[in-house]
Order: sequence, then structure tokens, then C-alpha cells
Amino acid sequence: MLKKTISTKFDAADMKHLNYLYALCNRPASYLLTPEAPRTYLDTQTKKLEFMEGVRTAANNLKQTGLHCDHSEASCWLQSLANGQIIELPKCHK
Repeated sequence: MLKKTISTKFDAADMKHLNYLYALCNRPASYLLTPEAPRTYLDTQTKKLEFMEGVRTAANNLKQTGLHCDHSEASCWLQSLANGQIIELPKCHK
């Protein structure tokens, strides 16, 4: 796996926050700024963008077909899932 170093600039507020964390952990910066931090950020941003793309797709589908389920139908379905019941998705309608 190719590894590359990327420099990062922190503003004063971020540096203050990092220094506070360093003091709490009594650890050096390298302890807090591990490869996991950007990996977590990248994973989060990827999921966010994928979700937004799904929202765009759903909105375009609604515009084209007019098919939808209303809030109470979706809420009832989600509540049943939360209660451990597996039921069919609500039927879409115009």
C-alpha cells in the first residue's frame, strides 16, 4: 500500500482544541492525530454524500412518477422495525 504524507494547517481555534486534548491525554500530537482520524472523516463524508445522492434520486423519482408514501405510513413502518417486527414497506401511491 502506497503511503503519502499530507500536511495539514490548523487555525488558532483548532490548535487550542488540540492543545487542550493533549493536556487531557498527557500525550503528544502524534497520539491524537493518527491515521484513524482522517479515515473516519473520509468514511463519514462518503456516507453523507452517498445518502445525499440517494435523496436526489428519490426526489427526482417523486417528480417523475408522483409515487410516494406519507409521513404517517413511513413512521408506522419504522416504529414496527424498532419494535422488532418485520413488515412490508408501505406501498407507494399518488
